[in-house]
Amino acid sequence: MNLKWHLLSRIAIAAVLCLSAMSYYALQRSAKQVNALVDASADSLARQLDYQLLMERSGYPSAAGFPDFELWKQTSRVPGLCVGFEAPDGRVVRHVCTGAALAAAPWPVWFDVLYRHGFGAEPVGRREVGLNSASKGTVVVEAGAELTVARAWATLTDLAELSALTVLTISGLVYLAVGRALRPAGDVAAGLARLARGELDYRLPEYALLEWRLIGAAINRLADSQQRLLSERQRLAARLLQVQEDERRHLARELHDDFGQALAAINAVNAAIAQTARRDCPELLAETERIARYTRGLHEGLRGLTTRLRPAELDELGLAAALDGLVQSWQRPAANHTRYALKIDGDCRLLSADAATAIYRLVQEGINNIAKHSGAGLAEICLTIAERAELTISDDGCAEGLPFADGPGIGLVGMRERVTALGGRFELVVRQPRGLRVRVSLPLPEQAVE
Repeated sequence: MNLKWHLLSRIAIAAVLCLSAMSYYALQRSAKQVNALVDASADSLARQLDYQLLMERSGYPSAAGFPDFELWKQTSRVPGLCVGFEAPDGRVVRHVCTGAALAAAPWPVWFDVLYRHGFGAEPVGRREVGLNSASKGTVVVEAGAELTVARAWATLTDLAELSALTVLTISGLVYLAVGRALRPAGDVAAGLARLARGELDYRLPEYALLEWRLIGAAINRLADSQQRLLSERQRLAARLLQVQEDERRHLARELHDDFGQALAAINAVNAAIAQTARRDCPELLAETERIARYTRGLHEGLRGLTTRLRPAELDELGLAAALDGLVQSWQRPAANHTRYALKIDGDCRLLSADAATAIYRLVQEGINNIAKHSGAGLAEICLTIAERAELTISDDGCAEGLPFADGPGIGLVGMRERVTALGGRFELVVRQPRGLRVRVSLPLPEQAVE
């Protein structure tokens, strides 16, 4: 339940409680008014009958005889009020009611039962009538259901209608006001979602309400802090990667120059020994051939090691040639059973040196992961260079969920850190029905975009 409906439910509950209290007060007041009306009518009618007795004793009796209720019937405008006159012996001499009897009660049965149970039956007023302490009888005034229950029901329905209209009006105004006041909540939630996705340059606007303004300012300060930390982390990671690449380049050069020259010298000496052995000692030719074979193996291993450390094609021929050579090296039947497809769309020269190195390392690590873990039949590497450099590495391997959640390897972690250091985006998703797809997006240098 959102806050608007929560507040409206509380308002509705408070309105019901207030309506109940007001209804009880109104019904109690209505009952008191009916009792007061009955008492006033009894007093008035008793005085009229006392006057009739006085006129009768003075020789001016009423034409209708005593007791005469005609004057009361003409002056009373309250329906549901009944009056009677009881002789001293208890005999009812006359009984008159005002208003017409109701064919059917306009109020529900449950209200009739509750009202009579809570406020009693119809009130009755009794007054003695006589002269000089000589009682002639008793005036009895009764309020029927048409007066008591009908008046209470009318009071309750009027109060309920007014309360319902008031509650609906207040609820509507509260709903609109709270909805308007909570409108920034959607912006805050969307902003937090964008920050969670890594868009740390997003900032919340300044709101009119003080509470939202404070929340927005706190979130913006947090985003500023996170952006500074991320920027420092990216600079540190970029520096570490640069140092790593420089060290790899240095090692590759040292291995190529020192060990390569040493292997070349060994080959030259071995060739001279083989030539001499053919002439003077043929039994040594098998040993020289074995030395040559070992030397070729060391040379191939050295070439592979220097290529992994820093491929010469990346510095001399560029990224496209380096990627093509990398993929071709994995296409050999002896490497594995996976077939690799490389597609490059765009000019790789638009990339910075760091971005080109990062893309090469990402493809290198991706192919290595596919060869080791996926068991894929086809792996596709697609590089598109337009407004950004978009790299996609996908396979149809055995993976059905995100891998390496609990594994000891740091391949994917290293790929993500390399991309983050360059201000890019890294995404790993599961293909359907199986396989993995790595998506990388790197920014281009500003002069390349222009």
